[in-house]
Amino acid sequence: MLDLKGPNLAINTACSSGLVAVHTACQSVQRGECELALAGGVNVLNSPLTYVALTQGGMLSSSGECHAFDARADGMVPGEAVAAVVLKDLARAQADGDPIHGVIRASGVNYDGRTNGITAPSARSQRALISEVLERGGVEAERIEAVLAHSVGSPLGDPIEARALCEALGEGLNEGLNEGTQTRVLGSVKPQIGHTFAASGVVNVIAMCASLRHELRLGIANHEVANPDLRIGDGALSLGAGAQPWPKRAGVARCGLVSATGMSGTNACVVIEEAPEAASGAVGKEARREWLVKLSARESGALRESARRLRAWLGGEAGAEVELDALSLTLDVGREAMRYRLAMVVGAGGSEEGRSGLMAALDAYLEGAEGAALAGKGVYAGEVADEGMEEAGSAALSKASALSGQARDWCEGLRTDDAVLHRGGRPRRLAGLPTYPFAHGRDEARAIGADEAAADPVLALVAGFSKHGGAGLDATRPLAALGIDSLLMMQLVEAIERRFGVALTLDDLARCVTLGELRDRVLAGERVSDTPTQRDPVFEILQSRGRRSPAVWFHGSMGTVQAYLGLARAIGDEVPFHAFQSRGLRGEDAPLADLGEMAALYTRRLLARQPDESRAFRLGGYSQGGLLAYEVTRQLQLAGRRVESLVMVDTPYAYGDMALKDDDDTDSLRLAIVYVNLLLMNGLGDFSDLAEVHRPGIDPAELLPALVRAGIDRGLPYTPQALGQLIERHHRVARANETAARTYLPADLPHPGQPVVHYFARRHPQVYFDPARFSGPMVEWTNRYFADKDCASRWQRHLPAWHHHATPAVDHFAMLTDSASFAAIVRTCRELYLGSGSTTDQAGALLVSGPA
Repeated sequence: MLDLKGPNLAINTACSSGLVAVHTACQSVQRGECELALAGGVNVLNSPLTYVALTQGGMLSSSGECHAFDARADGMVPGEAVAAVVLKDLARAQADGDPIHGVIRASGVNYDGRTNGITAPSARSQRALISEVLERGGVEAERIEAVLAHSVGSPLGDPIEARALCEALGEGLNEGLNEGTQTRVLGSVKPQIGHTFAASGVVNVIAMCASLRHELRLGIANHEVANPDLRIGDGALSLGAGAQPWPKRAGVARCGLVSATGMSGTNACVVIEEAPEAASGAVGKEARREWLVKLSARESGALRESARRLRAWLGGEAGAEVELDALSLTLDVGREAMRYRLAMVVGAGGSEEGRSGLMAALDAYLEGAEGAALAGKGVYAGEVADEGMEEAGSAALSKASALSGQARDWCEGLRTDDAVLHRGGRPRRLAGLPTYPFAHGRDEARAIGADEAAADPVLALVAGFSKHGGAGLDATRPLAALGIDSLLMMQLVEAIERRFGVALTLDDLARCVTLGELRDRVLAGERVSDTPTQRDPVFEILQSRGRRSPAVWFHGSMGTVQAYLGLARAIGDEVPFHAFQSRGLRGEDAPLADLGEMAALYTRRLLARQPDESRAFRLGGYSQGGLLAYEVTRQLQLAGRRVESLVMVDTPYAYGDMALKDDDDTDSLRLAIVYVNLLLMNGLGDFSDLAEVHRPGIDPAELLPALVRAGIDRGLPYTPQALGQLIERHHRVARANETAARTYLPADLPHPGQPVVHYFARRHPQVYFDPARFSGPMVEWTNRYFADKDCASRWQRHLPAWHHHATPAVDHFAMLTDSASFAAIVRTCRELYLGSGSTTDQAGALLVSGPA
């Protein structure tokens, strides 16, 4: 949005994240990595799970109130905050006339090391950090007159923090201010707004800047009796319930300290000093008789509200001593120029005269004066046309030499000339001007009604597949926000074709960013039928663009083809990419349990779709998909057709009636893999999640409901009943596919030298499941089974035009997720499908041509 180009970091050190971000940003500015930095923290409590976890950990206050450093302290009160600060080199900020709220003299971060537990902070580490930061900033400990502590209301953590502060500052604690002495005040914002977690450190920075501005030191709201573990005496560090005056010592700037600590064990500390006195006006500024003041808004009503707010501000205490040069500059360079505009030329004979003139100009506008009546008072208003707004950043520069001409031109869409507006020096910018009057409306989610469904049937159809239902759907809604996984996307494509007679692919949907684009694509699409159509339940077009012969890949043991979506996109638009998925995933047909029958079905579909006998086929598949690709190649050759290439990705060799286990452990593992496959298709997990859900010895009937609960918790976009039925359906397909593979015995091809073959193998042929990622008796048994099965050599005996690729994938399940393995597959496929069919070695490609 801001088109920033410097370092962009997301920092997570738990509750100290925000203050660590401030420290990191300061370092970035000091190193010259950026001239200005934004640092902040955000905490939004949008799930009850946070409260559940805190309750289970015994961390919440039983009374619902935070009692920092108090005898009643028994836990925290969570709060929400979005807090940010703008950081800049002091000299540069002064030169630019920026409002300065405080000066960070020094900051630092360290780590607890070993403690008695995750909730137990380290007084030694906190003390060391405070001392180090004070030394780094050249600040003597006695200069710290106010402290805003982390202090979440923990009966354990608060006393540890207080002890660290006392030891670092060389002072003890007292309750109540010592009469007649210069004291330090220990304060906390947590009793007032709660613990805002990652935002809390930045909240403390802002609170300290406010304390410096108002010359008040924040105390501890609702404080009564100190925690008995605090060492209360007659020291100069005071605990008190209310804010205390912050008198200034002669010749010494006020100085405070802010700290934060996280459950991560990371501590942060910042020393903040009051801002130096700002120079009044612009240096060397020549006398001016008038200034241009600009306002704009997206709506005409908002412009009137902006004018009303500025008028009220000028009439109040804050605007009593306003300097028009600073006001003009702030509203010029600190505000976006929007459609509805108001420009006022006002005199500047003195601050009071200029303020009165500006208030009179605002009154004239607010009272409804128009046209010449406004212009006679030096006031101009206008609305910029759409084309003017589109070119706002490159709008023509006003050539007018007088401010009245600049004002009129700006209201018509031109840019004002800084040389005319701010001649004679650059004044300081103001802080605290009224902000934009955003509309106070509610955009409530609502279901699509019958009338809307009739008016927009595409939108209504999509609503039935979204996890949000019809709530809040409109043409501008991003498709990615609908919660429709790739399985549901396939069903949506089928429903669109059935309802509208328009052929779409998953790739077509992927290229539609919003619902409106999808609707336009459907309504503008070529109708393949004027009547509802029935989509082929086993055939999918993953990428439809390109005029070359399509690549055709076959499903693995899970039966799905979504794993090939990324491959189709990576190969590119020049090559159409088709895929066959298992029978039984869609429709009412039962899954096939014979690999020869599967291949026969897919061969018939291929011949029907590509009857031109001069066109060769390009086949491929991952895992069991390679078996199917081989058998379809055999059947196509028997039918007199040519297969140009065959890609096999870690395809096991079928031995015919393989003695694989098929018991409850096998069934449970199969169920768990089906579940993980669903996570993968939704971008919610990977195969490492298998260890969390697969437990050896568990009954499959007990595992299914556990998988449903886990899937709903992870965010799978289904109801529990629908998810359970989906897992069962996919489990039936997976079981049938494994039976088909186990009973298949490869026969020789009629023309074995015809297809160019590329076989991609995992790093360790004997490891089917990487033990570092998977565990359990079934995993160990499978690894033992494949330990002496040289699948690649077996396949090479059938396929003389052989190219072997050894990839870095750690096991069978990493072949399409390991980046280097995936890249090697993509490179080879692009050469096969876009070149002559042969593959040459490339830098970085793990390729060995010829016999393996």
